[in-house]
Amino acid sequence: MKRLAFVLLISVTSCQVSSPIVPAGKDSYMVSSHVGACVSCSAAIKSLKTANDFCAKQGKVVIVRNTSGATNPFGYDNGNQTIFSCVSPDDPEYTRPTLRKDDGVSTIESH
Repeated sequence: MKRLAFVLLISVTSCQVSSPIVPAGKDSYMVSSHVGACVSCSAAIKSLKTANDFCAKQGKVVIVRNTSGATNPFGYDNGNQTIFSCVSPDDPEYTRPTLRKDDGVSTIESH
C-alpha cells in the first residue's frame, strides 16, 4: 500500500525537464521540454527559460525562430520544442516578435 501511495505521489508531482540544447542549423539551437502532471506548469515556458539561460551564459539574448507544442487530454501544455538563436542585445534582428499560428505551430513573421 505504501508503494502504491508513493507511485501515485510521484505521478502527480510536477516534473519539468528539458533536453540538452543541440545545434539546429547555422546559429540556431533546439530544445525540447516536457512537464509531468502539473496544471500550473508550461512546457513552453520551461523551453524558453532553458533557452534564455543558455544564451545568457554567452552574454546574449534569445530570438525564438519556431515553437511547437503538445497538450495532454485535459488541455494542458505538457510538451514543447523550441528552435532559437542567441544574439547580442544590439543585433538589428533582436526586435519585438510577431507570432502567428500555423496548424498549431507558432512561427515568427519576418518584416
